[in-house]
Amino acid sequence: MAGEKTDNSQKGKEKQEVRQRRGTYLIRNTSGQDLTICGVRVNPFEKLQIELVKIPENLKRLEERGLIEITEVNGG
Repeated sequence: MAGEKTDNSQKGKEKQEVRQRRGTYLIRNTSGQDLTICGVRVNPFEKLQIELVKIPENLKRLEERGLIEITEVNGG
């Protein structure tokens, strides 16, 4: 029982650290076509606000190709 409480408190601390590292990003679809970004369908020139710990590689590639614009709103 005592070991379980230690594990749970450690997990709680880890979750809190992740929350503190999380940043809010605004992703704008500049492709002129519908895109699915992080499981959300985004119409052309719409914006999606999302919280991420880090920007995934696939989104970085889309930004490099000029299909999306990623702007950090706060945090990170």
